[in-house]
Amino acid sequence: LRQTKIKEKLMAKQSFKRNKVFINKEMQGKYIFKIFLIFVISAVGFTLFLGLVTSNTQTMVYDNYQLKMGSTPLILWKKVIVSNWLFIVIGGVILVIVSVILTHRIAGPIFRFEKCFSNMLDGNLNDKIYLRGKDEAVELSLMFNDFNLQLSEKISSMLDITKAVEAQLTDEGEEAIDIAEIRKLNANLNEMLAGFILMEK
Repeated sequence: LRQTKIKEKLMAKQSFKRNKVFINKEMQGKYIFKIFLIFVISAVGFTLFLGLVTSNTQTMVYDNYQLKMGSTPLILWKKVIVSNWLFIVIGGVILVIVSVILTHRIAGPIFRFEKCFSNMLDGNLNDKIYLRGKDEAVELSLMFNDFNLQLSEKISSMLDITKAVEAQLTDEGEEAIDIAEIRKLNANLNEMLAGFILMEK
């Protein structure tokens, strides 16, 4: 139920848009370069493979009012180079645009997680991660928000217990300190703390 509520709030805030195209220039640039490099290598590899496959064939072409005949790779070499460069340039531009969009959906969430974890290290649990519908790690952000909410609730309950104990210890009235009540509060606190598995030093 809690996760459903968080999801509803998340969806309600998904209308926001990021103003920056490059959120993490180093990471996005690295991925875009790698994708473009694979694209270029594939195009060159295809050309070499085509030349290897057709190396034992003859081709006849009519070019500039002349009939030419020769080895297929040599005859088609010039046209293959021109077409490949056009393919690399046009396809590369399209690929870069698509890569920017895709890496944006990854870099944005990573940036939000880094910021929220930094706040948690500073003791601030009042932070939620809101991602767009098409971003990666939406489910992970819901889990993160749910974790922060549960942890905040438990810490809040612990603070209430410590206040109740403090009230018992600083009571200046005529009534004596209620040891049984303090023990009950202490047992509740220990029960909450027992739910955590702590990292070994």
